[in-house]
Amino acid sequence: RSLSANAFSESTKPANEQGFYFGITAKLTNSITINTYYDHFKFPWLKYQVNAPSSGNEYVLQVSYTSSKKLDTYIWIKQKDKFVNSPSMEDIDFITPYRQTNYRWHIGYKISRSVKLSNRVEYIKVAEDASTSISTSSGEGAIDENGYLIYQDAMYKKMGGKFSFILRYALFDTQSFDSRIYAYENDLPGSWSIPSYYNKGSRVYAMINYAITRHIDIWLRWSQTYYSNQGVISEGTLSEIQGHNKSEVKVQMRLLF
Repeated sequence: RSLSANAFSESTKPANEQGFYFGITAKLTNSITINTYYDHFKFPWLKYQVNAPSSGNEYVLQVSYTSSKKLDTYIWIKQKDKFVNSPSMEDIDFITPYRQTNYRWHIGYKISRSVKLSNRVEYIKVAEDASTSISTSSGEGAIDENGYLIYQDAMYKKMGGKFSFILRYALFDTQSFDSRIYAYENDLPGSWSIPSYYNKGSRVYAMINYAITRHIDIWLRWSQTYYSNQGVISEGTLSEIQGHNKSEVKVQMRLLF
C-alpha cells in the first residue's frame, strides 16, 4: 500500500491491484472518430464485497460523429466482467461472475450562438451467473436487473455576457442500487457532482452564474430528486427524509483581488 500514490486503478485507491490498460483513438474522417479501450485488472487479495482473490475485464467502444460546429453525437457501449460475493446465505461463501453492460446515445446541438441543447438515453443491464449462485430460502438469488436514464439539458451562455444558465430534467427507472446509472452534472467552481440514478423517479437541477462586476461572481445551484416508489429516502441513516423529494441548494460568491 502506497499512501501517496495516485495511479490509474479500478479501485478507489491504488492498492491490492495489478492490471493492463490499452486504448486506441482512430479518426476515420473529419466527422467520425472511434475511441476504444481494453482494461484487465487483477486483485491478488480480498477487497470490498469480494471475499477472495479475483480479476476482471472492461471493454469500451465509442463512435463519435460531428457534422458541424452545431451538432455532435456519439454512441457508447461498455461491458465490465468481474467477480462479486455470491448472494447465497449458505455457510460456505464464494464469489460469482458479474457482468454490467451499458448502452448510451448522446447528442448535443446548438440552436444559436448562445443556446445549446443536449439529450441522452442510457440503458443498463447487470447480471450474475445464475449457474453458480444458490438461491436462498427467501427466494433471493442471482442479480438480473436493468434500467434506463433519459435527460434533457439546456445551456445558455452568451459570449462576453455576464449571465449564464444551465438546466437539466431527467427521468430514470432502475430496479435497485445494483443497476444504478451515473451522469455528470455541472456544479459550482471547486465542486463536482456525479449522482447515481436508481429506483424510479425524476431529477431536475438548475444553476445560474452572474458576474456582478469584473471582480465579483455569484453562483446559485438548486437540485431536487423525486422518487415515485419511495416513501422514505435514505432510511435508517442520519440523513433520512420522510417523503418522496430530496432537495439541495448551493450558493457561492467569488471575489477577485
